[in-house]
Amino acid sequence: MAEQLLQDHHALRAVFLYEYLQGHTSSEARRNLCTALGEDIISLNTINNWFKKFQEGSFDLNDKPRSGRPRSDIDGDISDEMKREPRASVRDISSSIGLSSTTTFRHLHSLGMAPKFGQVVPHKLTDDQKNVRCDLALSLLTRKRRTDWIKDITTGDEKWVLYVNRTRKRQWVPEGEAAQPDPKGELHEKKVMLSIWWDSKGVIFRELLPDHATINSSLYCTQLEKMVLAHQSLRPKGSKLLLLHDNARPHTSLMTRQKLQALGVEVLSHPPYSPDLAPTDYHLFRSLQNHLAGQRFHD
Repeated sequence: MAEQLLQDHHALRAVFLYEYLQGHTSSEARRNLCTALGEDIISLNTINNWFKKFQEGSFDLNDKPRSGRPRSDIDGDISDEMKREPRASVRDISSSIGLSSTTTFRHLHSLGMAPKFGQVVPHKLTDDQKNVRCDLALSLLTRKRRTDWIKDITTGDEKWVLYVNRTRKRQWVPEGEAAQPDPKGELHEKKVMLSIWWDSKGVIFRELLPDHATINSSLYCTQLEKMVLAHQSLRPKGSKLLLLHDNARPHTSLMTRQKLQALGVEVLSHPPYSPDLAPTDYHLFRSLQNHLAGQRFHD
């Protein structure tokens, strides 16, 4: 009922007039409305404006005719401008269509628009690369009639783990005072690389490399041997090992491909420039980063 009344401006103003004729003040009228329809349902400033009109002897509940462009035309112009340039600022839009920034912002809000940053991606996919993504996804979906095999996929990746995981937090300070500055991290922070493989049942194998050591094909092949042994020990009744990893150079080199073939590991295809399709990136590492936020390690 409250939403319907708010949308019917004429009915709502009739309630204001009724409260005025009852001899109530604007504050009393607002209190009565909030009691009947819900807290903060209407602002006191709005009721004050209408009570002032009533006191001046004006009891017309309709809006006065306004000069300028019709609202529908303004909304249409703003929508056209946003379609032409979605990243335009309020100032750019208002300058293009000849309105003030305040009016433009109000219309944007009434249209249900909100400024948001797009997701940062490492590479903008071409149409051919998008088709490859679709083809690979379709091939995986049609691999078997049942989808139980997906639980047997082993996936993994590498991640730098910092000894000092800085996080910024807001500070409560008196109005008009600046917050204490947050020192910027060192240019070369102490860190180690974590290599990890896991499946639907949990972690299969993980290894922390020496400080500042990186992955190359030779080291990756050695880790694959350890991972396969760990998989055989932890999943003795499992089927053939299905491996999903991204297209980093150590993962796709000739040495690595030969090692995987010798180990009897089947590799599932992964489309290029698609970290959003690697479960380790968007699932495990994100949770790990949230867990490490604010923590410090000495060794």
